[in-house]
Amino acid sequence: HVVLHCHYARDPVDRLSGLTPTRIKQLCREFDLCSPGRATAMVSLMRFAGYLAPDPDSDDRRRRPLVATPKLLELLRPRWRSHFMSGIPVFPDGAVLADRLDDLAFVRAFLAAMFGRYKDGFRLIMYTPGLGLFGDRSAGMMIASTLLAAGAEDDTVPPSRPFAISISELSRRFGVSRV
Repeated sequence: HVVLHCHYARDPVDRLSGLTPTRIKQLCREFDLCSPGRATAMVSLMRFAGYLAPDPDSDDRRRRPLVATPKLLELLRPRWRSHFMSGIPVFPDGAVLADRLDDLAFVRAFLAAMFGRYKDGFRLIMYTPGLGLFGDRSAGMMIASTLLAAGAEDDTVPPSRPFAISISELSRRFGVSRV
């Protein structure tokens, strides 16, 4: 999300704005997300996986500007859809929001609002301490979201009836151990 915020917050007039490894390290340090070394490793892995690429419109080798690729959005859209759909009992417009995820203007506004709230100090875990169990685990929140939205189409969210789910498939999908 920090990477996409930097990507979409780029101001063509301000050459220091946008997505760069240095900016990612600064934000990770500012929000105590991870160390600068880990931020550098994550940016490298995202480049290697094809989620980030050098900015084709820049020749600034010193700043090394990057862009988010469509592959990164395609990775996150199903997760966001799952979040919006699982929130329908509390936010009835969740389905409308999920449908808007293909609209780039909506995605930009969504990311700006989400980053703004985070920057202002909002942390979901403060209001839902029970989610700490999931938030402290690798892919825990993504797995919890998947389970919330895993019921049959005619069921509620979260599901009120039993449903089949493969623990092996979840571990493969999110790259974590079965445990």
